Amino acid sequence: MPYYPKPVPPVPKPTLPLPVDSSRLLIGDDTQTLLARAKTDDGSHLEPTVLLNAIDPTTGDSALHRAAAVGNYAFMEAATGFGKNLWSSPRRLGLRWVLLTHQNLAGDTALHTAAKAGNMKGVKSVYRLFWSSSSHDPDEDDDHETWSPEDAAENWVWERDEGDGLVALDFICMKNKAGRDAATEARAAGHDDIATLLDRVAGNLDSSGKRADEGYLREARRTALAQNYYRDDETHDVHV
Repeated sequence: MPYYPKPVPPVPKPTLPLPVDSSRLLIGDDTQTLLARAKTDDGSHLEPTVLLNAIDPTTGDSALHRAAAVGNYAFMEAATGFGKNLWSSPRRLGLRWVLLTHQNLAGDTALHTAAKAGNMKGVKSVYRLFWSSSSHDPDEDDDHETWSPEDAAENWVWERDEGDGLVALDFICMKNKAGRDAATEARAAGHDDIATLLDRVAGNLDSSGKRADEGYLREARRTALAQNYYRDDETHDVHV
């Protein structure tokens, strides 16, 4: 009987590809250098198109994944902010969302990565910056003169099933290729404190527990796409 080898399984791709700028593509050592610097650098000298293009070809990690794993808030703030002027247009705000929700080849977002690594600072940083590029470094939570931890995004309670609350719920509940959200990955890795935090955040966004319904989560994803993904600077039309 003739032997027919099994076909090679396809390589999984990130759910939403990052839009690339061919004039600023990074290759080889340049990409790896930037990804390595994401762990220690403050990122202030980088341009957003460079970050959007700096993807590890082996893992699919972005620089944000690497920074989140070690809790490098300064780099993450620079990567998601770049000043109000740069991210002020609807399209650029959409690109910011794409960077934050980028999934690597395992389907992990930066939030998954920080949760797996057991880095509480990374988890809080990613979630806070998801809401605002002008957030607070978790290391400053004890500075009560200018900042109250109760005001942090992870403590916000959202009472409406629409708009920004649904977009954040989509992010928190996003599943990787193994079908796990960030809280589940944290719990599987033995980081119960992080899993508890993420479960509480999801509950704050969805007090009625509708997130158990896959149809409801699909609606959350549609809301996220309509609000953020590929907007045109002139017409503000959505290109999905």
